[in-house]
Amino acid sequence: MAEPPPWADGLPHAALREIVRRVPCAVDRGSMAGACRSWRARLADLPPPPPPLPWLVLPSGGSTRFYCALSGCVHHYETNAPPHGARFFGSHEGAWLFLAFNQNTDHELVNLRADRTFLIPDKYRLQQDGPLAAAHDDMVILAAALSSPPDQGKCVGACIISRWPANVPTLRRFAFWHVEFGGDADAYDLMPDPDPTPPHLQVEDVLCYQGAFYFLTQGEHIRRCEPVHDAGGDLEVLSDVWFFQREGRNYDGLVVQARYLVVSRDELLMVVRLTCGANKPAAAFRVFRALRPVQDVEEVADEDGEDNQVAEADDQGEEIEYPWSWGELDTLGGQMLFVGRGCSRSYKTAEYPGFEDGIYFLDDRSFYDDHCVCERQYPCSNNGRWTQGPPPNIELYFPEQGPSDHSPPAWLLLYNRPYAKALPLDMVREISRHIICDTERVRTLRVCCLVLSDPGARAIQPQLPWLLAASTDGPLLYCLNCGSGGNGTTHTTGAPMYVHTAYHYGAYDGRWLFSTLENGDSVMVNLLTGSRQRLPIEITYRQSGLSYPQKILAATLSAAPDSCRACIGAAIVRYVHPSVKPILTSHFGKVGRETATQIALFRLGDEIAVDPLSAINSPIFVEADDITFYNGSLHCITPDGQFVLDNVDHWKHFRLKYELDGRQPLPDDKTPGCHYLVESRGELLVVVRYYSGAKTARETETFRVFRMIIPEFHVNMGDHDFCICTHQPSLDGRMLFVGRGCSRSYELAQYPEFKDGIYFVDDQSFYDEHIMCHGGNERVYPCSDTGRWIQGPPPNLESFLPGQGSSKTSSPVWILP
Repeated sequence: MAEPPPWADGLPHAALREIVRRVPCAVDRGSMAGACRSWRARLADLPPPPPPLPWLVLPSGGSTRFYCALSGCVHHYETNAPPHGARFFGSHEGAWLFLAFNQNTDHELVNLRADRTFLIPDKYRLQQDGPLAAAHDDMVILAAALSSPPDQGKCVGACIISRWPANVPTLRRFAFWHVEFGGDADAYDLMPDPDPTPPHLQVEDVLCYQGAFYFLTQGEHIRRCEPVHDAGGDLEVLSDVWFFQREGRNYDGLVVQARYLVVSRDELLMVVRLTCGANKPAAAFRVFRALRPVQDVEEVADEDGEDNQVAEADDQGEEIEYPWSWGELDTLGGQMLFVGRGCSRSYKTAEYPGFEDGIYFLDDRSFYDDHCVCERQYPCSNNGRWTQGPPPNIELYFPEQGPSDHSPPAWLLLYNRPYAKALPLDMVREISRHIICDTERVRTLRVCCLVLSDPGARAIQPQLPWLLAASTDGPLLYCLNCGSGGNGTTHTTGAPMYVHTAYHYGAYDGRWLFSTLENGDSVMVNLLTGSRQRLPIEITYRQSGLSYPQKILAATLSAAPDSCRACIGAAIVRYVHPSVKPILTSHFGKVGRETATQIALFRLGDEIAVDPLSAINSPIFVEADDITFYNGSLHCITPDGQFVLDNVDHWKHFRLKYELDGRQPLPDDKTPGCHYLVESRGELLVVVRYYSGAKTARETETFRVFRMIIPEFHVNMGDHDFCICTHQPSLDGRMLFVGRGCSRSYELAQYPEFKDGIYFVDDQSFYDEHIMCHGGNERVYPCSDTGRWIQGPPPNLESFLPGQGSSKTSSPVWILP
């Protein structure tokens, strides 16, 4: 291996220690460790980074991104992307994110690192209702908090809710639920109905502290609710109200925009956010701590003899109606406060060199606006930091951010765990390298506060593709690294909601997914980052000036979409030309077809693709089976030939000639079903798939693999040149994953627990015009013919989805790492 650069060991240890101390972000330290082996070894001996600060979850037009305050609000990729299109309403330590997939329904608690999900009720009932009573009403959750980590027993959730539909303005109520039974039960609301609660007791924020939930109200009082479980395990809540000093606090003419509760140094603090007017940006903050000046407590009974509220007595025994008070803090006293409903947290400034006391805030102006949830216009520009001192003392983050149509910003609370001391760091890294699955490896690394970007923790072999299969509950990802197909581990997609109902027709490296949405738009979606790229929905002939709607059946790219190289897209498309009769030749096309497949080229961002094969106003239908970029050229295979496009103006058609070893012709004992192109070991392979059974109910029977010998390309070649395809008697230690536009080859030597074979998906709908080009009610995609073929005597086919029925949204596809 190369020697470390001379400056790596020359830096004094004290200087390196001081540099590292000023790089508090664990992700940035992982990048720093990648500079060289010397730094990586020396960093392992230095103190661990401080506890992570919350990440800002900021939705935008095409994606939802994370921004790290420790890195100067740099965008990080070190976790799964949250589902773009969902509404976020809080967080809990450990990268748990509260969200509503459909704005007003489908509330869930999702872990963005550990790949776990808990359902949250969409309905609530009054506490006095019996367990068999019907749920009282639908609810929309606006904020939530947990009593403990959700994967621990007897975890209780508390939430601030609004009724749905909100036909008239309603008070903010609160409810509780069992987290482990969230999907099978309703939440319980403590308030009686009709609700007599005065507006000054309407809740604004919720916080869990020492096993009890504290709700801050508009009148700056606190409802304390302690969840308990009876002998039968049923949830009960003991509640009382802490009344603070009378209303009418003077905020120097400013308007209260929000109030938050946060625990700091074992004290309850109230943070008041002030503004110059309704819907105006934050102008100032004031911080108060809860004070209880007297000690003697007496219970006061109302006229009915029932306990009504807690009053206290001073030294003379006189009642004080509001025994609690708020004492304003002159300074933050070495604290950084991150405020957000249900998830406010306090951090010691001294642990973060280069930082100063301040309040970090989000744009949550939509909390009191019912129209935001209905009309989906959430302001997102008023996020930032407030510091004590003379103006200007507010620094905004991303002030140019426009409103979102699905969610306000949110905090993501991360892990706060010390480094593991039982194992040496190098041993932990070595263990993680032997865990094939990225998702499982991340779980291991998080135990020791390592990050995936740490070069010493990367896996010893490349990732294998994931299998994406549609289901009634949304797409499921089957991880082949963790098991075989449908018997393996499923991972959550972190995909936007619109992906759940989309048709998927391919993938590209880096977890890019090609999809057609319900509205007909074709897009590329990244399941890691949530980024989205539009694809053309029309096609034109070269220089014709006319364009026609198209349906993309398969697609691929010449390079990664975010690489510095020019990225060209290619697709197999189907459409009906409205006025020109297709030109059908003996090389390609089927006489009598109203529609047929064509090749389309495009650049990312283009609205119209170009047909490179056709003359002006003369479409040529090629009946393509597969496409791929190989050695800088686009290759397209048909049942009897291959097109090679050197560029848009130069293309060539070769006839395919299949041979056994020794130039013997291939026996005509089977009829090919479809063809795939796979680049492997620097060569281009043709994988031929054979079916058994009738066309409407056929299943995969076997495969044959051929090595393609492509003649040297030049423009003046004849029209009848042959491309020789030599049969390969074995896979020679390879695993081939075949899918149109996304076939890949992997070396078996890197995966000792696997066998060489061909992994395939059910893509029979590719040839069915009634599925691909007609209305949604007619779209029934077969999915069960998905699995693995191994060379040898039958049975040599393993089905991954044997019980999978047809899907109304999409065929299965591979997701490439």
